[in-house]
Amino acid sequence: AATNPSMDSLAEIDLALFDKIMDTNLRGYLVVAREGIRRMRELGGGGVIINISTIAACKAMRGLGAYGISKAAVNSLTRTLASELAAEKIRVNGVAPGLVRTRLSEALWKDEKAAADMLKAIPLNRIAEPGDIAGAVAFLASEAAAYITGQTLVVDGGMLAG
Repeated sequence: AATNPSMDSLAEIDLALFDKIMDTNLRGYLVVAREGIRRMRELGGGGVIINISTIAACKAMRGLGAYGISKAAVNSLTRTLASELAAEKIRVNGVAPGLVRTRLSEALWKDEKAAADMLKAIPLNRIAEPGDIAGAVAFLASEAAAYITGQTLVVDGGMLAG
């Protein structure tokens, strides 16, 4: 789940919008996770939950304060659920993408000059495609990741690495 982030500073953001961002990006994940957990338990336990975060949860980004805070809370939700559910063989992990070519981020990459500026911050020198994120999710859902829980995998082309 995601809602378009407000570009307002935290000092200026409308609190109703802040609440909407938190409701969508945190409460929404909890509601879906609880239903998934209920269903996994009905089926005898075991399973995988994967939450989608953002690198804005790992590094402050001007204009993405409320969005980053909501996704940092999702990272905490991921770790907490992983701790609570490990004994039931339910793994909980997350993926934190950088800039991905989607409708949600279109304003950031559609303008050629803005995209060129963004690429300067991405060591792999390209904007992620949805398949890049899907690959990380598929890995975390697979048996290859059977001993991984409570982690958020950053998939950002090296942005956080510098």
